[in-house]
Amino acid sequence: MNLHFELKKGTRKGTMVFLHGNSSSSKVFNETFSSSIDHTLIRMDLPGHGGSPKNSQSYAIDTLRTMVIDFIIEKVTEPFLLIGNSLGGHLAIEILPELPQCKGLVIFGTPPLKKPINAEEAFLPCEALNTYFKADYTDDELDKTMAVATYGPASRELLRDDFIQTDPSFRSIFHHGAMVEGSLHDEVAIIASDSRPVYVIQGVQDPTVNVNYIRGLQGITKIFEINKCGHYASLEEPYQFNSILKKISSEVFKP
Repeated sequence: MNLHFELKKGTRKGTMVFLHGNSSSSKVFNETFSSSIDHTLIRMDLPGHGGSPKNSQSYAIDTLRTMVIDFIIEKVTEPFLLIGNSLGGHLAIEILPELPQCKGLVIFGTPPLKKPINAEEAFLPCEALNTYFKADYTDDELDKTMAVATYGPASRELLRDDFIQTDPSFRSIFHHGAMVEGSLHDEVAIIASDSRPVYVIQGVQDPTVNVNYIRGLQGITKIFEINKCGHYASLEEPYQFNSILKKISSEVFKP
């Protein structure tokens, strides 16, 4: 399957690879791609999302992992930083051991998970966000979900459109395999055993992530907190988000 992607060439050493979340798209990184960050930037739409094809055979976590690894190996030719939002952050952790050229991770909206899946420990309880795991939903449910997931209204129209355009079956197929059947890897063990840095960008008002849980994990390099920000820091507070990426890149891509 050919995934829809965008590549923006930069003049500085090092590439940044961006992975979006469930029922989202690479548009969540629009502000970063229009910023002054001068590394090469590449973002893709996962299968069933954005401009990528809809194919229910590609929605299982095992397939997603393989597709993203193959994409990165084909498209990225230099050391890179892997940046993931929500599901994209989980994928970034899951594939880290297979990508020796990766210099580190930046995750946001992503509490690393254990085996067996410890969702009740890693996530905060929020009934309105169950919409992200259902194929069928009402307009009222979606409006409530967008209002809870974000601190303010500015980015909700884009996020709502992305949600509607996502193949509805992705949500149910992925959730059943990853969370119900537990087909995710032990992400906590991965970051604890890997020497590469893992940075966390935390929206203080993110209703999903238990940041106190993340603080207790081994292998977390630093947590950057952004106030007045929900689950989508790259859209909700892009100036602060991009400033953090510049700081991280200066540490990771040292001459």
